[in-house]
Order: sequence, then C-alpha cells, then structure tokens
Amino acid sequence: MAGPQYGLIFEAYKNEGLRGLSVVYCKILQYLAQCPKSRSGIISFKDVFRLLSWLFHLNKRESWIVLREMQNLEALEIIPFRGVRILVDVGGDGDGR
Repeated sequence: MAGPQYGLIFEAYKNEGLRGLSVVYCKILQYLAQCPKSRSGIISFKDVFRLLSWLFHLNKRESWIVLREMQNLEALEIIPFRGVRILVDVGGDGDGR
C-alpha cells in the first residue's frame, strides 16, 4: 500500500464526507469528556494524545489536525502548553455535566 496510512477519521471522511466526519468528531468529544480534567475543566495534552492514538489510531500530526478543526468548529478550545477544554455540551458522558 503506497502513501501514508490515515486513521479512522480520515477514512470516515473519505467514505461518508462531512456527515461521517461529524459522527467521528462527536465520538471524540464523548470520549474526551470522560478523561480526567483539572479544576478549570482542562484535559491535558498527554491524555488527549493518548486517547486519539489508542482509540482512533491517529499519530500526533493527525491529532493536531483534528484538534484544530474541532477548535475551528468551536467544539473545543486549545489552551497552549496545557491541553483542551470542551466548549459544547456532550450528552451521555455520565459525569453530570
């Protein structure tokens, strides 16, 4: 197989277009909502990259692309040198938010 191997997110986009991409982004937000957060609601980059690598098979470069796109969609905020904060309500996360 020639060329770079992309993860689940890029496969969803290739197969389903924007609809598939939005479904995957919603899943990412649901999983991120379950990660441990600081008192200010920030999820550390270590946890974010571990989750995206383990569950979605994304490398760090692909993870940054996804995080920036989700920030452009105003779904999360990237806090430099700290992590991310989810800005939208994520249903079904079970933590009472």
